[in-house]
Amino acid sequence: MMIGGCISAELATAYFLNLIPHFRYWFILLPCWLAHAGIFICHVLSFRALSIFISDANENRQRDDTTDPYDRTEYLPILQKSLKFSLKMGMISCSLLIFEILVYVRIAKESISLSRMLTPLWVVATMGILNGIVCKTQHILSLFIWILLFIFMMLLILRVDYGVTLIETNVIIAPLMFLLTVVTFIWLYILYGHRVGYFRLTQWQLRAGILYSLGTVICLISIILLANWWSYYPFGTGMQVLMCLLTPLIVALIGFGAWSVNRDEFERLLRFGGQAKVHPKKLRFERRGWTAVEGIGVVSVPMLGEIE
Repeated sequence: MMIGGCISAELATAYFLNLIPHFRYWFILLPCWLAHAGIFICHVLSFRALSIFISDANENRQRDDTTDPYDRTEYLPILQKSLKFSLKMGMISCSLLIFEILVYVRIAKESISLSRMLTPLWVVATMGILNGIVCKTQHILSLFIWILLFIFMMLLILRVDYGVTLIETNVIIAPLMFLLTVVTFIWLYILYGHRVGYFRLTQWQLRAGILYSLGTVICLISIILLANWWSYYPFGTGMQVLMCLLTPLIVALIGFGAWSVNRDEFERLLRFGGQAKVHPKKLRFERRGWTAVEGIGVVSVPMLGEIE
């Protein structure tokens, strides 16, 4: 998926900056569509391998002479964890595929409006806002990020679909830039917390946090440059080539970060067998005696997983 996204991002940026003005729209999105086909094949193979693993384990655990310790393990948590992760990735992949198809219909056919093209993003943003309001475990920053995305899409639709010329380009991209700034500070805060000992990241989570931080910073710089190009200063050839290099770099950094998180989740699955990790509470001595400190010592961060 990362390779297909990098190629499509490179072609789309080059087409947007008029470096390759004669490309077909379907050719630009073809690497992403091939990547989605590869993800579907991987899901099918993973379900098949998981079913074979569970059936073999059920057969071996009936034998008295088995020496494999995994044959005595309860596999229901592994099955639940694997299915949850597969369904989450499948929903994300399907949402991206639908969005890419709507983008193609919007640009090539010009038969739908921008608001209809953004339907998958509307659904995701609305679910994120409702989840932040209803679920008490969600941080206020998560709700704030989804609201910023919602405002950005509203301003963009008012400008494009309804022709509200009073809304300038800088006003439209302001929520998006603020969103990226908040996300960047969140990653930097987590990395700083790991350095001072407030957080305890695994090596894969630390690597993912660094890659995410670099990706969001470069994305913020790219949006500022594109906004200036769109409103004030046309790009020269050198700046156009630089933008064509930065766009796939952003996708590659985010993709490698996501791969690192997936690697960390896979290692936890093998280590704990799908069981929830035990986080003992710390004790504190008070006047009435010993008591446990509130909290379980772990926080769940999107795109990083559980952090101690």
